[in-house]
Amino acid sequence: MSSTCAKRYSSPRNRIADCASRDDGPDLETILARVRAGIEELKQEYLGEARDELAELSASVNLAQKSVGTERSKAINRIFRISHDLRGVAGSFDYPLVTQIGSSLCSMIEKMNAIGPLELAVIDLHVGAMKVIISNRMTGNGDTKASELISGIDAAVKKCIEKPAAW
Repeated sequence: MSSTCAKRYSSPRNRIADCASRDDGPDLETILARVRAGIEELKQEYLGEARDELAELSASVNLAQKSVGTERSKAINRIFRISHDLRGVAGSFDYPLVTQIGSSLCSMIEKMNAIGPLELAVIDLHVGAMKVIISNRMTGNGDTKASELISGIDAAVKKCIEKPAAW
């Protein structure tokens, strides 16, 4: 090999640098404003979806109240699934009360041995409470009335779970 031959080296293309802005880009306030607008848009979308899911939940409760056997079991499973989904997303959009009530409903359904009129009434109470929270946009942990609502729901669930089998 000749010592006069120059080796050619090429550097690999820097794809990250290609994507990077060549200017200073938007300032922090502009970025934060876009993020806040995006979050607000997602909250509005969540509220619409939550209303739809609550309507579906109410329809499932009505079906469970009017049916027996396998049809009632399917309605209760649907109630569980919808309330589970509602509770899972609610906290992300500052609706921890929906998370708490949805969790109570799911837990109650998991612990029940039988589902009669009392249990269906308490299920309906949960759904009604979530509807009130969403329709009134009760974000955060609420006030004393919200605490009383949660306490009332907890007491009703306790009666369902602890009721004697002879009821």
